[in-house]
Amino acid sequence: MGAAMVTLSTVSLSTIPRRAMTAASGLYTLTRRESGNVAYAALATLLARRTQFHRADLVDSVSATNPIFRRVDAGVRGALTHAGLRIAPGQRRDLAMLNSMINRQSTMMAYNDCFWIVVPMFLVVLPLLFLLPKEGVPTGNAEQVETE
Repeated sequence: MGAAMVTLSTVSLSTIPRRAMTAASGLYTLTRRESGNVAYAALATLLARRTQFHRADLVDSVSATNPIFRRVDAGVRGALTHAGLRIAPGQRRDLAMLNSMINRQSTMMAYNDCFWIVVPMFLVVLPLLFLLPKEGVPTGNAEQVETE
């Protein structure tokens, strides 16, 4: 990541006259850090909300009236008992395992959602790289700008 930032700063600041380099560098650093913080916050919020959405969707099908759930739950309880785990009254390890599986699955689905949002954004921005200048400010122009 460090090498990418050096390249990005070099390309971004290559057209800046020497006398304005300090101010431009400070503005570039501030903008990069603030943009990174905003992007991180937006993705973290999106991830949390999509995790909640997927969890609610997955939990919707878990019900004592659902015959498939009852059959699977009985099978899991039987497997736990067969494995030697004693289940005390009021303790439902099978439901705790199911809760853990739902949490993992909903989190993974939320990460997939974030992936499918970030990749198209990246693909839209990628062609803009070709609009960056190929070279810095020509030396004749830089001296002319500084004397004005």
